[in-house]
Amino acid sequence: MQSNAIDDPLVPSNLWFCRLFPPHGRTATGITSVKSDRSSSHGKGAFLDFGRRSPTPPGIFVLHDGMGLVAKRLEHIPNSDPPRVRIISDNPLYKPYEGSGEEVNIIGRIRWFAREM
Repeated sequence: MQSNAIDDPLVPSNLWFCRLFPPHGRTATGITSVKSDRSSSHGKGAFLDFGRRSPTPPGIFVLHDGMGLVAKRLEHIPNSDPPRVRIISDNPLYKPYEGSGEEVNIIGRIRWFAREM
């Protein structure tokens, strides 16, 4: 493995990236235009794993809400038939809501993000 061409301690190494995103059928990308809450990417430096579209275990995912891409916390509602997903915003101004597994268009799981302070 070669090291990064950028000599910056804040840039993840190639080895770290390969461990975070193993090459077995998963794709990662940098995303820059996602509406998000305080705990997520603020549109800066997020890596999205397209291979992880199931909200088990719960976590922060990018989904399409009908208007655009948003980063939200998702969790599967146990024993729901048909399967349902709880969609939670970190912003207390927005209440959690639910959708069926078919209604919620999950794009992928956010695996890593950084933001400017």
